[in-house]
Amino acid sequence: MKAFPLALLLVGCTDIITPDDPVVTCDTTIPATWPLDGETQAFHRADIEFTLSEPDDTAVVVADFDGVQSTRNDGLTVVYTPTEPLEPDTAYTVGLDYCRGTASIDFTTSELGGDLEGELDLVGRVYAMDFGGARYLSGDGVGQIITTFVGDYALLQVIEATEHMLQMRVALAVSDGGDLVQDPCSTTADLPRADFNDLPWFTHPIDDVVLDAFDVEMHLNDFTSSGTFAPGSDWIGGIALDVTLDTREAAQMLGLAAEDICTLAENVGLACEPCADGEPYCGTLEMRELDAEQVLVDVVEITEIPPECEDTTP
Repeated sequence: MKAFPLALLLVGCTDIITPDDPVVTCDTTIPATWPLDGETQAFHRADIEFTLSEPDDTAVVVADFDGVQSTRNDGLTVVYTPTEPLEPDTAYTVGLDYCRGTASIDFTTSELGGDLEGELDLVGRVYAMDFGGARYLSGDGVGQIITTFVGDYALLQVIEATEHMLQMRVALAVSDGGDLVQDPCSTTADLPRADFNDLPWFTHPIDDVVLDAFDVEMHLNDFTSSGTFAPGSDWIGGIALDVTLDTREAAQMLGLAAEDICTLAENVGLACEPCADGEPYCGTLEMRELDAEQVLVDVVEITEIPPECEDTTP
């Protein structure tokens, strides 16, 4: 079957079916894809996604590399997960054969996935991870809640790195006269040791992480993450974070009711679910495609909130 440019399907044309399909069988359109058609900096480990205007059980992804097809969002998003990472700096075409014909997207992967340049020299480097630039699978608008909860950025400091293992320290960040600095009123947390055997890619196992912000403990439950260092080690891309948060902790820090935060979350597509204690105040966040640029910021370990920060609110 001939592949048609995706732009034609986005405008709802009805004359784009090949002679092999003489009858239009549906009005389904494709309002969004990931990567975007024409993307030149696609992450080589990312899923390929086609968002449909309505579910289509006949949809099949067509690609010249092996992968596993699945769906999410009640069948509205068709997901294709490559069996092996794609090559960096390489052009690809992926199609979707569905009830209206075949649409295709063209994209090129970024430099991520290329070998690190020079010796493994990461210890002491600090990277600023931008929550505002993330793609949130949990629901549109979730990013605003995250930045309210923990701020726009988090700092990642590499404290240990070998060819097999990576460990980073995370600190919340604040703006000081327009410059990004470590938040002096939040404790740091050493993340679980990450598997670095497939460097420059790292992945953290499922674990629980605790941050103390303004004397309020925030539990990052079922925390997992992964990411890829760029060849020059000057940035980390394709960061994926999955974490479960308890809105009661956010409510305590922000001076709000947990019910109000859950209502806000539900309005942007993230439903509160039962926590470990059975109370319906937890939500699972799924963040993709975060970037972290190397910054010249000092990060020091903080294990207890300084006295001068007591009774301080964000």
